[in-house]
Amino acid sequence: MRYAEENGETDEVIRNMALAATAAAEEARMRPIVHTEDPETGEETDPTERVSALARIGTIPEHTTDPELTQRKEGLHR
Repeated sequence: MRYAEENGETDEVIRNMALAATAAAEEARMRPIVHTEDPETGEETDPTERVSALARIGTIPEHTTDPELTQRKEGLHR
């Protein structure tokens, strides 16, 4: 974009970006939505359904038993 600004081609670059975004959106709209089966539950899932970040990354351990890591954590609170 900086190159386009320096060479007076900003309008052309913006037009091309808009055309590319429109084409990508149209292609995505035309793609069929495929429902898949959840391997854990065997239920059919909808890929457009929102999944929370915690559900995507799994559970986070609250406490660690690694003494070295615990010492480093405690050192940060000085």
